[in-house]
Amino acid sequence: MSKHIAKRRWTLVLMILSLLVFTTVLAQRWVQEAQSNTDEDLKGVWVTATKNADDPLHPILKMYAVGSGGVIIYSENGTDWSAQASGTPDTLNAVWGSSATDIVAVGDYGTIVHSSNSGDTWATETSSTANTLNAVWGSSATDVFAVGDYGTILHTSNSGTTWTAHTSGTSYSLKAVWGISLNNVYAVGDHGTILHYNGATWTSQSVSASVTLNGIWGTSPCNVYAVGEMEGVAVIYHFDGSSWTRQDDGESDYALN
Repeated sequence: MSKHIAKRRWTLVLMILSLLVFTTVLAQRWVQEAQSNTDEDLKGVWVTATKNADDPLHPILKMYAVGSGGVIIYSENGTDWSAQASGTPDTLNAVWGSSATDIVAVGDYGTIVHSSNSGDTWATETSSTANTLNAVWGSSATDVFAVGDYGTILHTSNSGTTWTAHTSGTSYSLKAVWGISLNNVYAVGDHGTILHYNGATWTSQSVSASVTLNGIWGTSPCNVYAVGEMEGVAVIYHFDGSSWTRQDDGESDYALN
């Protein structure tokens, strides 16, 4: 094994351990201190942090969580949560924002709701699909992508005024979407599906068909990770700019999302 590969694997291990420690501590804090003020299942969360000039060690937070029954809850401290009227009874599966004030949520039956005023009001946008939407990401407030069941990919280039269906080339469900820019976007999902968008078309970079990929994130065009599970075992794939390589040890009994 080369020193480069060994170093990269150790970096990944440290990242995962740090995330586990952080989320464990945060979860304990929420269990002890926070009440969501909803009985609905929560499916997705998005957080933005901006610099606090008065207290640099404590950034200004805005948090949005979405879930069953069209629920949207909002907090500025992670402790006190208040409900916002989404205007839909349909389950919302994911939420993303281009800023602290401009937020998009997607869900079942092709539901898309959008707020441009920190959730004070939410407007339903026409998706022209009845398929469940599982994830949303954008390169800016103008350009946003939503992905979902049956290979559904939607894109808006005008802040949600219209959403256009893209040809994905797959009928498998897509679980996550993330990108580096408008012309460099990835979507992942069932049966090892990995799709890449270059600003014009989506092409397949899929891995083993026995893998379900649930999440994707990266730091550069040469450092992208996709995670999921295969037969109950966690899987991690890494993209180095030219190819996808599996990096997990094949021994974890937990699915990664």
